[in-house]
Amino acid sequence: MNPFEATVVLGLDPFSGCAGGDVVFSPREIEKAYRRQARKHHPDKNGGGVSSSSGFQRLQTAKDVLLRRHEATPSTVAEAGAFATAALNPNSKCRIVAQPPRRTCIRQVLVYHWCDAAVTEAATTIVAASDDGLMILQDRPDGGDQTFLENHLFLCCAVHDSGSNLDQVGTTGGGGGGNAIAVAAYAGTNRGDMAEFDLTATTQEPSLWQHCKDGIVSMVAVRHHPSADVAICTGECAQLLKIVPRQQRQPNGDGRKRSVILWQSPKDLTSPEVLGVVHDQTVSSGSLLLWVGGADTKVCQTGRLTMWTVGMPELQEQNNEDSYSDDSVDTDGGTDTGNDNEPMRLPAVDIVVEEGSLFAMVRQDRRLAVAAGKSIVVWDCVYHQNSCGASTAVSCQHQKTLRTDNDLYTVTMNPNLLAAAGSGECILIWDMNSWFLTYNLMLWTVPKGCCLATNCIMSLDWGDERGRTLVCGGYDGCISLWTLAHRLTN
Repeated sequence: MNPFEATVVLGLDPFSGCAGGDVVFSPREIEKAYRRQARKHHPDKNGGGVSSSSGFQRLQTAKDVLLRRHEATPSTVAEAGAFATAALNPNSKCRIVAQPPRRTCIRQVLVYHWCDAAVTEAATTIVAASDDGLMILQDRPDGGDQTFLENHLFLCCAVHDSGSNLDQVGTTGGGGGGNAIAVAAYAGTNRGDMAEFDLTATTQEPSLWQHCKDGIVSMVAVRHHPSADVAICTGECAQLLKIVPRQQRQPNGDGRKRSVILWQSPKDLTSPEVLGVVHDQTVSSGSLLLWVGGADTKVCQTGRLTMWTVGMPELQEQNNEDSYSDDSVDTDGGTDTGNDNEPMRLPAVDIVVEEGSLFAMVRQDRRLAVAAGKSIVVWDCVYHQNSCGASTAVSCQHQKTLRTDNDLYTVTMNPNLLAAAGSGECILIWDMNSWFLTYNLMLWTVPKGCCLATNCIMSLDWGDERGRTLVCGGYDGCISLWTLAHRLTN
């Protein structure tokens, strides 16, 4: 039971004083409310009605929830007060952006902001991977809701643009040279199929559709890099891919593109579930830093976080080889493999996460956060450089561990706030300056026919860089947009 429910059960006004600050009831007020409600459940009332033991137990639970804050330490009191205000704050609004016609599950949502020559105002695109297909929601004057590739169970998605300035469409980055797509959406299925769509085109046909060996559980776009386009996690390893056009003389050439594996991680260190990519020219001289997280294959019920450094010489060497030629042998439908005889490499960072297997990962500046079990673990990562500007080492210092009562499946960050959600019917948002819980967005309805007791939230993403809106999706099958109430900070 949360503080909002406790105040309602005891008959207190949950919205009194919300505009002025934290709503904190004194022990005297709580005790009076408890006795007043307890008299209503007495068997002598209402013509000798039957007493309700469950009603008394619920009242006692509500009383304990509100009294617990006054018995805690000062730091816990402050955090509990923030929790209460977040739960009671009526100004955060939720709006359903899209609701599929039939029951489904939203596995991942991504928000992408872009602008082209035809649209004078910045537009927003929401890409959602679901059990019934990939949804592309165009929030722009000349576009509407669209669904691509129905009847496919997509587990993940990513958005890639060909350059940092979209006014220079097709002139920088992107695999495939002149066939580079300005803004592309990638999606992976549980069967190992990977698709690419052009978000600037009106056609619904994918420019890439091929089958990999294992199911794709996670993917991330490698933006603004000349050699790689997308990184994926399969059930065995992480891979860096480049999207290249097929040649017409290829026997199975159908005019679409194909992907080439530039690099892959060893298969015996971790069971990959989540993936993060860092590309910073000033830090690593063009090197790609791949963060891979999942379950530790050597220790049960623990997670493992590794970071791999893939230098530009390695990627350029792959680019210069004939792996892009049509004489290459594809594996299971079209993914070219790199050199399998490379010597065993070790990760630059190898961290065992005691809190549990990793389900989600997010990076913001130097901060790196993962969702592990019922906790959020945050590190401060510092990249050390030599005199030439090349990255020589990465040191990760543990910064904070946030513990909750629910299994966490998703986490997202902006410069000021960290949001997480999972099996509980709520979204928890912390202020990363004070690490106080500042928002607790409750989901009051449980979808009918849900296979779980609660409405699991599987994915979160910030709707804007300032942290005013938050997009979520999960087992209710809806894509919801939260508008957060403005909060004053000292």
